[in-house]
Amino acid sequence: MLDKIDKLFACNVGDYINLPQIVVVGDQSSRKSSVLEGLTDLPFPRDSGLCTRFATQITFRRSVTRQIAVLIVPARDSSADHAKLLRSWAKDMEILDQKAFAEIIREVHTVIGISNDPVQSKPFSNDVLCLEVCGPEQEHLSVIDVLGIFKRTTQGVTSKADMQMVKSMVQGYIENPRSVILAVILANVDIATQEILEMAEEVDLEGQRTLGVLTKPDLVDKGAEKAVVDLIEGRRHQLALGWHLVRNPGQQELSDPTTDRHALERTFFALPPYNNLDKDKVGIPALKIRLQEVLATHTRCEFPKVKSELNKKLKTCRSSLANLGEKRETLADQSKYLIDVATRFQEVASLALDAKYWGNDIFNQHSNLKLATLIVNRSEAFSKMVEEMGHTYQFEAAIKGLPEPLLTEVYRASRGFKLGTFDPSLLTIIIKEQLKKWDSIALGYINSLLERYKKAVAQVAFILQVKRRQKRMQQVMLEKSFNDCSHDVVCMQAAKHHLISGPTTPLKLFSPAFVGIMTLEQLEEVVGEDPRQKRTRKQLLKEMEDLEKGKKILI
Repeated sequence: MLDKIDKLFACNVGDYINLPQIVVVGDQSSRKSSVLEGLTDLPFPRDSGLCTRFATQITFRRSVTRQIAVLIVPARDSSADHAKLLRSWAKDMEILDQKAFAEIIREVHTVIGISNDPVQSKPFSNDVLCLEVCGPEQEHLSVIDVLGIFKRTTQGVTSKADMQMVKSMVQGYIENPRSVILAVILANVDIATQEILEMAEEVDLEGQRTLGVLTKPDLVDKGAEKAVVDLIEGRRHQLALGWHLVRNPGQQELSDPTTDRHALERTFFALPPYNNLDKDKVGIPALKIRLQEVLATHTRCEFPKVKSELNKKLKTCRSSLANLGEKRETLADQSKYLIDVATRFQEVASLALDAKYWGNDIFNQHSNLKLATLIVNRSEAFSKMVEEMGHTYQFEAAIKGLPEPLLTEVYRASRGFKLGTFDPSLLTIIIKEQLKKWDSIALGYINSLLERYKKAVAQVAFILQVKRRQKRMQQVMLEKSFNDCSHDVVCMQAAKHHLISGPTTPLKLFSPAFVGIMTLEQLEEVVGEDPRQKRTRKQLLKEMEDLEKGKKILI
């Protein structure tokens, strides 16, 4: 399981879900690097110009051959060019001595873009240096060394903004609820004043995942050792994982090549008052075993949750990508996408006019798309309205002919010099008078149909997921077809011709043929993706790729 967690980190799954890990934190004076050197047996550079400017992940793995692999994992917010540059840098070696390690750090500074000149480059980075140490004698262990926090700036090197950046970086690592916090603190200071411990307590309220490590007990004043002993034995400031005490070599001892740090530590803890402490709670070898046990137990507990969360995250990622629709970056993508939408539109329109509502579930979800039924019902209502309200004068069935007052009025208003009873053209005048309400009724009928068509087309467009700018094309088509036909239609036949079966019906306008004559500019304007959508798609594709790799690791 530990090996699988390391592989998940390697394929960037840790950018999307929290993974179990040991995070080593402390301030710049806590001798954190010396603790790591003891745990890893790696010769960390001592040059002050090569102090930690980025997080370092160190992984030990048992294998038949001895090998040390060094690479850089780009930060999540890295640009594509920067990420490509970092991934292209890697080294493999069999031995890593202090000189080689120092050279690697210098190279990494250059590749990442770090220097002591804040004008020329940044002093710190969110990129991660990864060292994987393999060999037949190695026991599995993985730790992440995060930058040490600091409270004072160095003129011309660091600023208050850098100070806050480092603190935010540390905060980001320890906020991971699946991380074990290895808080390194000097033994000769009041722990109540230690900011790193305060930060750990804020994210680990009950102290369930924090292991305190006290360094430099040799600097504790005589008579003050009891406070240290009380911490180690759990009589004050209790933590679920407890406290551990280590004795790092001093500067003079480090300068002596014959110094054996482990022998030095054994000698120190053989003397009072530390000789009576539990041997499992003092010394680097005991700390290494303790960390292996803590990480194994923690990973065993969290592994099923990681697997479940990865699957959920992958499902969400796929759904988000699907909601963006098909990729529409190139001309071919855009044309294919719009032709597909037009084809589906025509299929739905054909089913709607043939009343074959069983052919698509969309009609069950949106009854206003049942155009044939709506038009038939509206036509029947139109006929009934004309029959009941379309005449200026109403006559009883038993009465024959027109009422005399109406004839007299029309006759007197229309007679000329001709002899006889009346001019035959009077009939035209009478019929026109009788049917003068038809215009408003017919136009009302057409306008009603137009509104229904507009709503139906808009709904189909929505259901077919024609995104964003398609609304502009839809508006152009609607105005072109509806406005042109509304000037000509005055009866039901015109409605049928212009809106249903005619060559310029709106239902035939949006078709693959229509898409085929669109210019490159029109295609880009209608269905081209905006920069934000392109970025989102790119991020989702990268996330899905990483999560798919992670899923294969967990199988």
